Amino acid sequence: MLGIHKAEAKFRRRASEQVRQYIRQNNDVLKTLTTQDVLHKRVCSFTEYRLRVPRAAQADSDCATSVPLVGVMLRENGYWTASATRGGKCRWLKAAQCLKVGALVDRTLCSEFQTLEELCDCIEKAAGGPLGSAGSGQRAAVQGGVRIFISTTPCISCVGAMSQFILMFPGISLEVGCGKIPIRQGWKKDAAAFLAVG
Repeated sequence: MLGIHKAEAKFRRRASEQVRQYIRQNNDVLKTLTTQDVLHKRVCSFTEYRLRVPRAAQADSDCATSVPLVGVMLRENGYWTASATRGGKCRWLKAAQCLKVGALVDRTLCSEFQTLEELCDCIEKAAGGPLGSAGSGQRAAVQGGVRIFISTTPCISCVGAMSQFILMFPGISLEVGCGKIPIRQGWKKDAAAFLAVG
């Protein structure tokens, strides 16, 4: 109903392995923040995107040109990934406030939210100009597809961010897949169980 499509199984398998490989290589990242008695749930999002973005200077022209925007990104929840480059500020999307579950969690630091926010920045950069309210026609002209694999089920705030992204870029097909990867930092048995899988 929100226009979020289910990512195909082949992508989900490929993305799941990318997330597992990332965690294997970065399993020590939170050791200074956590202990055996503190549980921190790590959530990762792996994204592939293939877009065509109209150039800002040509948006109103009959012979408008567009540029390809193709890539992948992997983001982890928390301040130490993409949000650090933005100083934690969000320009495009609004996170839900005061959720009953995890009311004290800053939802702008969710891996999915960071991914979509950063992707908006990438689209604006490729367009060569601002995509603010005056650029709504140009945003609608962006075409292509985005696939996101999330290592667990997204929170309602991130589902809302996905919906906002679709409304902002109606020409982009958004496909999402979710996994059940137990990435928890702080309990040694959880890390050992994860590393033993695959």
